[in-house]
Amino acid sequence: MAYPRLVQQYLYTPQDVQAFCDRVRAAIILVSPLPPFPTICRDPDDDMVLACVRATAVQYLVTRDKDLLVLQQYEGITIITPEAFLALLRATPE
Repeated sequence: MAYPRLVQQYLYTPQDVQAFCDRVRAAIILVSPLPPFPTICRDPDDDMVLACVRATAVQYLVTRDKDLLVLQQYEGITIITPEAFLALLRATPE
């Protein structure tokens, strides 16, 4: 079974988890080489995340990482929780 922790934690079927992971893989942007990054976050490991986000020109960074969430914004990129992002998507007309 693929991703047993997700299946157990969220009570999804293995097929649901696999379909979701496939959709995420199709939507990712690979950033290579890694752009240089300054020290921004209180957790220095998160600075690499900000550098990648900046390199992709996205509007949102969706995360549960408290060290990133405390920033709220970074160079015009909104940093929000998955729940807040889903609420945004649901409120946006198609």
